[in-house]
Amino acid sequence: MLVTSGLRANELCQLRWKDLECLQDRWKCTFIGKGNKEAEQELYAPAVQAAKTYFKKHFRRDPGPKDYLFHTIPVFADDEIKPMPYHVLWYRIHEIGEKARKREIIKRDEALRPRRRPSFPISNKNHWASSLVCLYADTAMIIPHSSA
Repeated sequence: MLVTSGLRANELCQLRWKDLECLQDRWKCTFIGKGNKEAEQELYAPAVQAAKTYFKKHFRRDPGPKDYLFHTIPVFADDEIKPMPYHVLWYRIHEIGEKARKREIIKRDEALRPRRRPSFPISNKNHWASSLVCLYADTAMIIPHSSA
């Protein structure tokens, strides 16, 4: 979803299911973006479905309006579900990249790393998306061609 939406990582991590709307098989989200302004963005439908499937797998229920799309996995039954922190999102993407490289889905040998070690690279909105496409895969493998 990070690659296909163009959302900043912090915008993506704060999305709740109530922020999404499906009209005529097209998903859009409303969020607070740069400059603390409300914004809308279309989302790639298969990515939304994958987030929903993932949620159902972990919580054995449909996501509710207040649930986050990208969330922490509670350790105990009474733990609160919180939005996924940016650094956790990066580590998950990194782990997926490493698994894909081991399975030879990724052809290049570079590792995806943040530019500044402790800080999350949010200054460049498309840093991760660009890095994923340039380092790991052919764009067509990540973003299917539009039928329009």
